[in-house]
Amino acid sequence: MSAQEFLILLLQYALVLLAYSGPLVPLSLALLFSKASREQFRRNLRLLLVLTPIQALSYLPYILADTTDTPDSMYRLLLPFGVGVLLFIVTLPYCIYECLIVRRTPYHGT
Repeated sequence: MSAQEFLILLLQYALVLLAYSGPLVPLSLALLFSKASREQFRRNLRLLLVLTPIQALSYLPYILADTTDTPDSMYRLLLPFGVGVLLFIVTLPYCIYECLIVRRTPYHGT
């Protein structure tokens, strides 16, 4: 296996992990910026606490199908993938906006 094939394989796995993680990665990155005011930090935390359970609940049909040994349980992974991609696409621009605005505005300690 060449280095280029290895890099492509690694990128494919990273994209799948990002898709299945949903809003967890972008909103976690938005929380890591320490220059955010308390209002921004609370808003980001609230978004994380609302959107992550939505992503987690989308795994419920797969978990129920897998525990009951339903033959088509692998097809039920399409729901968390679709929800994860949607939430990732929605929260990524928000994260970029928050990170750019927080970095450019001065922190007043409120």
